[in-house]
Amino acid sequence: MRRRDAAALLLTLASVAYTAGAADTSIATPHLLGHFSDAQLGAIGSFSLPRTFVYDAGGKMLQPEAWPADLAEVKKTLGDAYCCVDDGKGSCVPIPYGEYIGENFAGLMDATQKPITLAALPRHRWLLVEYSASWCAPCVEETKALTRYFSSSKDAGQYVWLTIDMSRLIEAQDAARKAE
Repeated sequence: MRRRDAAALLLTLASVAYTAGAADTSIATPHLLGHFSDAQLGAIGSFSLPRTFVYDAGGKMLQPEAWPADLAEVKKTLGDAYCCVDDGKGSCVPIPYGEYIGENFAGLMDATQKPITLAALPRHRWLLVEYSASWCAPCVEETKALTRYFSSSKDAGQYVWLTIDMSRLIEAQDAARKAE
C-alpha cells in the first residue's frame, strides 16, 4: 500500500469513527483529522513541520510559554513553528504564522471531503492544532507525545485535538511546479 493510500485510509477510519460518535477509549479528548486539497498544498510556499498551536476558547493563540502547564512534556517535542528567521541583515525576526485561528480551517476537509469548521468543533477550553506529515520524523515524535498526553492526562477532556495531515505536501508542490 502506498504511503498516500495508507494515510487516506487512516484519515477515513478516524473520520468515520469521529462522525459516527464512536469514542477512542485510549484518548480522553476529541481528536479530529483533516487535510487540505492538493491544489491548496501545491500553492503553499515554504512550510516547516512539525507545527503545533494552542488556542484558548476565544480563539486567541497562546505562545508556548503561555501554554497550560499540563502540556510541559508535549512542549519538549515542539517543532520550529515558534522560531525566527534571518532577515538577511543578521537579525532574527519572529515567524508570524498561526496567529489567526481561522487560517487553520480555510479549505480543511475530513476524509470524506466534508469541511471541518471551527464553528462545528465540540465545546472546549483549549484547541490544539497539530500540522504533521507521515514522512516527518519530528512530527512522529510530537504525535507520540500528544497521544501519551491525551491518553493519560486528567485534563485532556478540556481539549479538542486537531491533526492536519500534510503528508501530500511535497508531491502536491512538485505537481504544481510541473504544471507551471
